[in-house]
Amino acid sequence: MVPTGFEGSIQMSLQNTINDLGVRDINPKLRKCIFPDENNDSKYKYYSYTTCVTECLKKAQIKACNCSHYNMIYDGRI
Repeated sequence: MVPTGFEGSIQMSLQNTINDLGVRDINPKLRKCIFPDENNDSKYKYYSYTTCVTECLKKAQIKACNCSHYNMIYDGRI
């Protein structure tokens, strides 16, 4: 939060990923990612790069200590 009378700025960046058409032919378990239309069991409404990173982090946390950060969506899966 910027106090009244002060000026601030926000910087954002975009990471655009373009896949080769042949990537879809690889089994999602082998490529370790899914396309938005393959999002059949995620608890997130929209699948994105950020969602992928969040889900991978959650899996790593559960594997390491059998728990995860409080704001991770818990779905009983590892």
